[in-house]
Amino acid sequence: MHGAANLLIPASSEFFLHMMLRSCDGIKMQNVTPCVLVALILSFTTLSTLAGPDRGVWFWGSTTIPDDGGGTTSSAYGSNNVVGDPGLEADSLAFFKLHHVKRVYGSYGNRPISEAGVISAWNEKLYCLRIESQLLLEALSVSHVDDIPDLLEKITNRLINFNDGYPGEPEKHFHALHLDIEPQ
Repeated sequence: MHGAANLLIPASSEFFLHMMLRSCDGIKMQNVTPCVLVALILSFTTLSTLAGPDRGVWFWGSTTIPDDGGGTTSSAYGSNNVVGDPGLEADSLAFFKLHHVKRVYGSYGNRPISEAGVISAWNEKLYCLRIESQLLLEALSVSHVDDIPDLLEKITNRLINFNDGYPGEPEKHFHALHLDIEPQ
């Protein structure tokens, strides 16, 4: 049903656009501007509904990709390599926009503490593209009560203290926390 609703919106917009342009046929040139404006607005509305779903990506510190021999090889596009490298950042941001990525779940290890300026600059670039930056904490163990203080310390230092370091600058913040907790 969700897909049907998405198809109905463009179809009705196209019909309305067609009827609007038909009603503008006999109007003098000085009155065409409002008709063209309405037509453009409806066109953009229609195109935005056809653009595709919003996506999120896990942006791990390091990653592997398939190689020609049936195995895997290290990729240059893990966050450890990308964030702070202008060329790789530009490539990644272009990829995110092309594929309608709206959320990046980024794993940066200790970098929000040790390289806060680099990470905040990256978050700002995502923000400018209307991509939400979420901090991804990975390889967490919570199988024992003794694990909880370590998890809370990571959240405090890498998320709360990091964001507190940029008061009044939400474009540099992480906007959510994403936990990768595997069952034990």
